[in-house]
Amino acid sequence: MKPTSSSSPSPPTPPLALWPDLSDNSETTTPTGTALSELIISFSHLLVLTTHPTGMFSSSRKIPFRFPFFPLLSGYFIPHKDITLPPFNPSPLPLSETLVQNSTKASLLGYLRWDGKTEPNLVNEFKGDADFLVEEKSEPLNYVRSLKESKFCLFLYHGDVAWMVEAMAWGCVPVVIVDRPIQDFPFMDILRWSDIALLVAVRHGGAERLKQLLNGVSEEQYAEMREAGMAGSKHLVWNEEPQPLDAFHMVMYQLWLRRHAIRYARREFV
Repeated sequence: MKPTSSSSPSPPTPPLALWPDLSDNSETTTPTGTALSELIISFSHLLVLTTHPTGMFSSSRKIPFRFPFFPLLSGYFIPHKDITLPPFNPSPLPLSETLVQNSTKASLLGYLRWDGKTEPNLVNEFKGDADFLVEEKSEPLNYVRSLKESKFCLFLYHGDVAWMVEAMAWGCVPVVIVDRPIQDFPFMDILRWSDIALLVAVRHGGAERLKQLLNGVSEEQYAEMREAGMAGSKHLVWNEEPQPLDAFHMVMYQLWLRRHAIRYARREFV
C-alpha cells in the first residue's frame, strides 16, 4: 500500500495477519486478484446480514456462512461459519480523510461515549475521575476533538461499539472492557486485533484498576498500537460504493479464504 504521490507520507502498515498483494495491478495478474473479482461478481447480491445469529437460521447446518455484526451474543459465534462485520459508520464525517498523523497531544487518559444504560455503576466511577471523559451525546466537532485528545477510547462490550472504527481512524487506541475472551472481532482471519486493541476486565477495582492497566502500557507499545489502528481502520469502513481494501472487499477476501472450508456430503435417496 504505497502513497499516491511522492510528497504524501507513507501510511502505517496495517496489522494484516493474512493478505495477498491486492494492488490495482494484481486484480488481473494474480490468481487471488482474479478470484476476488469473481467473488465480488458472484456474492455482491447474496450477502445476508444479521444483528445476531439467532432464530431459525442460526442452527441450520446447510448455511455455510453467516454475517453477524460485532458484537455477538455470547455463545452464538461459530468460528468456521461466522464472518463478523464491523458496524456501519454512524458518523457523517468522512473517515477516509482522517488517516493522517494526529499532532494533537492527548490530554485525557480515556474517553467513553456512553449509551446511557450499559454498566452504569462502572461508568459513574469514570465520571468521578478527572482522567476520564464520559459523554452521552455530543456535536460531531466536539466528538472528534474528544477522540483526538484521548490516548484510549473505552468500549463496554455489548454497549455502543459503533464508533470504534472512528476512534481507530483518529488515533485513539480501543480498550474493550469485557470479562471473557473475544473471538468475534471483525475480520479476525485478517486483522491482528492484539496489535490494535486492549481487552481488559475491571469488575474488581473499577476505574482505578483500569487506570493502572492503561498507565502500564509503554509509550513504544502505545505508539505501535495507535499506528496499527489507524492503518487497520481503512479495512473496516463501509462505503456507498466499495473502495479498494475497504470492508466490502474484506468480506469478499474472507469468503475466498474459506472457499474450501465447508463441504457437505451429497446423498442420493431411493
